[in-house]
Amino acid sequence: MNTRSGQEILIDARPLSPWRLMPDLYRYRDLLFVIAQREIQVRYTQTTLGVLWALIQPLGAMCLAWFVFGRIANLSTESVPYPLFCLVGTQVWTYFSTGFANSSQSILSHSNIIGKLYFPRIILPLAIVVSGLMDLAIGLGFLAACLLWFGYVPTIVGAGLLPFIVLGLVVFTSGAGILGAALCARYRDLRHVIPFTIQMGFFVTPIVYSTSVLPASYAPLLKLNPLAGYIDTLRAVAFRAPIPWEAFLGALWSSLLLWTVAVWLFQKIEHTMADTI
Repeated sequence: MNTRSGQEILIDARPLSPWRLMPDLYRYRDLLFVIAQREIQVRYTQTTLGVLWALIQPLGAMCLAWFVFGRIANLSTESVPYPLFCLVGTQVWTYFSTGFANSSQSILSHSNIIGKLYFPRIILPLAIVVSGLMDLAIGLGFLAACLLWFGYVPTIVGAGLLPFIVLGLVVFTSGAGILGAALCARYRDLRHVIPFTIQMGFFVTPIVYSTSVLPASYAPLLKLNPLAGYIDTLRAVAFRAPIPWEAFLGALWSSLLLWTVAVWLFQKIEHTMADTI
C-alpha cells in the first residue's frame, strides 16, 4: 500500500515472534490508551457511586470470606488480623479475575470493528488489562491506609518491590486474557467456560487461607499458580515478613512464559478472526 508521502507499508498476515510485536504495539500506543480510557469511562458513566465500585467488590469479597473462613472455619493467618490478611488476597484476585474475564471477551465484544479497520487485534485485550490498573491503584491505596491504621509499615525493600509485583501481575493477567481472547475467538463455546474457570481459580489460590496451612505435598502444585507467588509476596511486604523470593521469581518466570505462549497463539489465530467471529 502506497501513502501520500511515497512510503510503502506492507501488511503481512504472517505471525511475528511475540517479542517482535513490541514495535507494532508502540506505534499503536495511542489507540491502546484511548480504548483503555473508553473502558474506564464506560465502566463508571451514569453510576451513582462512581470509582467507589473499585473498593466495593474486594471489600464485599473480604467481608464474606472473613465471616465464612475467619469466623466459622477459623483459619489461621499467623497472628495477622484476618480481614487485613484477606484484603491483600482479594485485591490481587479482583484485578486478575476482572481483567481475565473481560479481556477474554474483548474480541467478541468488538466484532463490529474487527473486519472494518486494521490495527493489532491484541490491543483489545491489553487495553482491558490496562484499564483495570485504575481500580487496582485505588484498591492498593485503600490497603495502604488499612495497613497504617493497624500499625503495619512496609520496609524500604518491601515498598520498592511493590512495582515489580504489580508488573508481574499485569503480565500474568494480560497473558491469560490474550490466551482467553484467542481461544474464544476460535472456539466461541469457550466463553461459557471462562466464568467456571474463574470460580475454580478462587479456591486454588491462597486468597482466604495461608499457604502455610497446606500440606508440603501441595507445594509443587502452588508453583503452577503465579497468583500464589504474587499474593504471598504482597503479604510479606504488607506484614514485614521475609520475602518469598523463590515463589516470587517463579511467578515472574511463569507469567513471562504464559505471556509468550499466549501472544504466539494469538498471532497464529489473528488473521482468521474476522471470518470466525
